[in-house]
Amino acid sequence: MKKIVLLVPLFLLTLGTAGCTKKEAAQTPSPQPEVTLHYSAAASLKDALGEIEKNYEKANPSIHLDIDYGGSGAIREKVVAGAPIDGVLLASKADTDKLIEAGKLEAENKLLENTLVIVKNKQDDRKKADLATIVADAKKVAIGNPETVPAGQYAKQSLEKAVLYNAVKDHLVMASDVRQVLAYVEAGNAEVGFVYKTDALTSDKVAVLADVENDLHEDILYYTGVVKDSKNKTAVTKFNTYLGKSESQTVLEKYGFTMAQ
Repeated sequence: MKKIVLLVPLFLLTLGTAGCTKKEAAQTPSPQPEVTLHYSAAASLKDALGEIEKNYEKANPSIHLDIDYGGSGAIREKVVAGAPIDGVLLASKADTDKLIEAGKLEAENKLLENTLVIVKNKQDDRKKADLATIVADAKKVAIGNPETVPAGQYAKQSLEKAVLYNAVKDHLVMASDVRQVLAYVEAGNAEVGFVYKTDALTSDKVAVLADVENDLHEDILYYTGVVKDSKNKTAVTKFNTYLGKSESQTVLEKYGFTMAQ
């Protein structure tokens, strides 16, 4: 009889432990599957997005961001060609619209604004001046290739509207993206170059000669998008949303960007 009495509490204790184990298992979230997002962004975003990438991966350990940078036109061509890209952040409404028209992009969203400036090497003794004087005094003027680089398109628009393009076109040094323009001026391969304000802020080797008047070119806007063929649309949408949140805004503004209105 004593043995039966002792066995009953032991059975109840075992049953209770098993019940707790099942309850705990039910409450423990299953690990999220790891996802690699292939993301392409305008070259001017390299520094800011590099910092945001670290913050995002720390907060979302199941997500790995594989971000490559280049001219927005070149990125558009890659998406059209079927490159394995999940999402984009382009410095061009025209390139964004072309991807939508081609049926390659969805969930377009305006995110950022920027300013076009003309820079010189800090060792160069030329002074701040107006656009006409700056380009007239330079033997080599670096711009992004207008065919694929939005900053180059904005530069060309500005020169054309100021009726300066024909006079300066033989002195233009074309670059594959806006960061290459910056590198040309830093190295002395061009005396001046058209870059974004945000690019100028990343370099201690250049100085701004002038801001290019906004009415000389289209508005400089950046757009996020989700590639229609992506298998990770939900994850891309989540990251694009994060880019507009306060923690990302703080980083972007630190690098000179303005959040779009």
